[in-house]
Amino acid sequence: MSDILFILGNGPSLSNIMNNDKYLEYVKQHDTFCLNSFYKMMKKYDFTPTYYGCFDYIVNESMKKDFSKLVLEENGIKELYFIGNQRMGQLSYSEEVLNNDKFVKFNFKDQGMDGFKEISKSFDSFANTGSSGANALQIGIMKGYKKIILLGCDCNYIEKVDGANVNSSGQLVIKDNVKENPNYWFPEYHSNGDTYNFPKTQIYQIGSWKNIYNHCPKDVEILNCSEISQIPYFKKININICIENEYKKQVLILLCGLPRTFKQCSQNIMQTLITCNSKYNFTIIVSTDKTFANKEKWCNKTDEKKYDNIEELENDLHKCYTTTNCNIKKILYSSLHEAPGSIFQVRLKSILEYCDLNKLNFDKYIFIRPDIVLNKQINLDVYNNVFHLVPGPGNLTIPSSRNWMGADWDYMWIGCKESFMLWVYPYILEPRWEITNVVDNVYTKLWKKQIPLSDDEAYKINQSHNCLGVTNHSLYEYYARIIKFLIMLKIKFTNSNDIVASVIR
Repeated sequence: MSDILFILGNGPSLSNIMNNDKYLEYVKQHDTFCLNSFYKMMKKYDFTPTYYGCFDYIVNESMKKDFSKLVLEENGIKELYFIGNQRMGQLSYSEEVLNNDKFVKFNFKDQGMDGFKEISKSFDSFANTGSSGANALQIGIMKGYKKIILLGCDCNYIEKVDGANVNSSGQLVIKDNVKENPNYWFPEYHSNGDTYNFPKTQIYQIGSWKNIYNHCPKDVEILNCSEISQIPYFKKININICIENEYKKQVLILLCGLPRTFKQCSQNIMQTLITCNSKYNFTIIVSTDKTFANKEKWCNKTDEKKYDNIEELENDLHKCYTTTNCNIKKILYSSLHEAPGSIFQVRLKSILEYCDLNKLNFDKYIFIRPDIVLNKQINLDVYNNVFHLVPGPGNLTIPSSRNWMGADWDYMWIGCKESFMLWVYPYILEPRWEITNVVDNVYTKLWKKQIPLSDDEAYKINQSHNCLGVTNHSLYEYYARIIKFLIMLKIKFTNSNDIVASVIR
């Protein structure tokens, strides 16, 4: 199984893919799911899909002979999903077809458009989303694909094309071989005698994609590569970007903090971190709080706009952090009033509750506040097998009596997956925050085996890593223990003064 699944709808835009050698070759390198009458073009384009299906009773009955042939012949298709007719279901197919290893038996449940409540968990009870394309997408999710790309899923149907008549059952029947069909990517899509339903685009087609959108797991990314698609629910992207992005390294940014000056600071973050690392793609998860004006510590610092409307805040966040190589995946909210001690631990906790970082696979992980600016550009290529802390400007602005190393440690962190996890879990498990039950994984289990350090050992570790501060501070030993933990597991810890962050309030 490849890491990307392409769903090939048969809309007009699919012609741009199938008739472009570069695009077609790229799609062939991945798993694909083709539908309905696509089989008519398989030989011409030397194209063998991984999966094939039709989830329309009328089309199954009309094309049963051709679909049966697809199942029985040696064509390289791994699995075929045909629901059969409305009266008999899959039993409308011959015993030979039903017993073929490629023919997937499943219990198709048609509960109406409003009856779709969740992605099906088993083929023993497969809930109909409302259209073949969306059902193929549902199967992709069920099979574990985390990135699914839609091609030719246009949803811009003409309800009744020239050459189609309405029969006594209210279905459409092709009376002649159609020379031009504006609904599909090749004119031979329908042949004389083909029977099919009215598309009812807004009800069944658009509604089916909405069903998937409303219930899609958080860790599944769905992209739409049709520029003319009327589906409003998934991010549109040009296939050239998909091809380019596949060979880019991936970065996850945890953007945690108050939104007080993020519009001003985002320009700096984009320049010093994102646009200058153009060979990386950045995915952002935000954890913030729109009601920040209620805490005296942060009042009257700037004249920046304070948000009363979440929709307006989220629109501005997306505007500031959306580029060709950067997008916001999720915005979470954590109130200052929920913090038992440090709001940053609470914000990190909310992200861990949204997604298990340990199960995600990014090349780099970054924690950053939205209200800081950096003094110079960061080259992400150098952060391999290292955890780097970008500190504040130290005791120039913050007295050492308020911070054990004389500079805030919650401005920015950079690391590869291993180094970031080995830092972040001990950080949020600091006992005084009383949130030690957040996670239980290999990193927390390793950390809990570490014993407190003596004063001398903590002092030596902090001195050797330029972590100066008052030795009687309660965090002095704890963070020295984390540094030792990283070094013990062959992770280099750095906090050079070369790159410094400043808070803009």
